[in-house]
Amino acid sequence: MLTLDRWTTAGALEPPSLRTWLAALPERDLLRVSEPVDLDYYPTALVLELERQGRSPVVWLDAPTGFRGPVITNLFGCRDRIAAMVGAPPGGFNAVWSRAQGQPRARGLHSPPGSGLSQSHRFRQ
Repeated sequence: MLTLDRWTTAGALEPPSLRTWLAALPERDLLRVSEPVDLDYYPTALVLELERQGRSPVVWLDAPTGFRGPVITNLFGCRDRIAAMVGAPPGGFNAVWSRAQGQPRARGLHSPPGSGLSQSHRFRQ
């Protein structure tokens, strides 16, 4: 099962991030477009065509016209992938979400276990 956590080569747990999650994504769940593309219509048209074909990969656009970095889209295009994002088995998102609703966390950025940070970093109200 895909999760947000990933072990580094040194054996330490990396904090969950989009970068670590994408690195752990199976190749079959990623469509990478390397040629330059215009962002006005291409990403939406591509995702709609993939959906018509019954496919829902994460789409990584390496060279969007007018931007310096890549654009990632369709992250939430698959229910099983959404479940994996929260550590739930396929089809298990609702159960995890319902449990989380009963145990809200304080607002803020929470430090991952073992990060050496002792408390949450609070947002200003």
